[in-house]
Amino acid sequence: ERWRIITLRKDFGLSMPTIVRRLNCSLSTIHRILDLFSKTNDVAEREGRGRKRSIQGSVRRQFCEIMREHPSATSKFIAERLGSRKGVCLSDRTICRIRRQENYHSVHSKMHWIINSAQAARRFQFSVTHLFHDWHDVIFTDEKKFEIDQRGQVYWVPIFGTMVGLI
Repeated sequence: ERWRIITLRKDFGLSMPTIVRRLNCSLSTIHRILDLFSKTNDVAEREGRGRKRSIQGSVRRQFCEIMREHPSATSKFIAERLGSRKGVCLSDRTICRIRRQENYHSVHSKMHWIINSAQAARRFQFSVTHLFHDWHDVIFTDEKKFEIDQRGQVYWVPIFGTMVGLI
């Protein structure tokens, strides 16, 4: 959109009010972008502008430590813990936003069934029968790095880069 504003003004010679009507944005926005372009010959903002991050440095490290120690902690608990340890006052909503920024997502636990002795015996017999088979041609799914043990509990786990592999 910023380059479009520059093009409409410089190449087509449209007035600022005309650009405002075409792009449905404010006159001050048009003026600020044209001014930025005249000073820097670019429309990208400089780094370091805008709102500062809510947590950084030691507070961010403390947040990650709390998330690692208490993966099922509520936002309120984390805010209180950060307040008591680091003296920062953050709202519950801010903690939710920080979780997303730090790539945590919620995982809802569910109950896993318990197998009986006959099923266990069948599984054991299958593993003994296929012990020496070549398993390199088999694709396994639902492999996870954690186990959920309580029903109804919400855990916050970091999102790691997705891995796609072909065999």
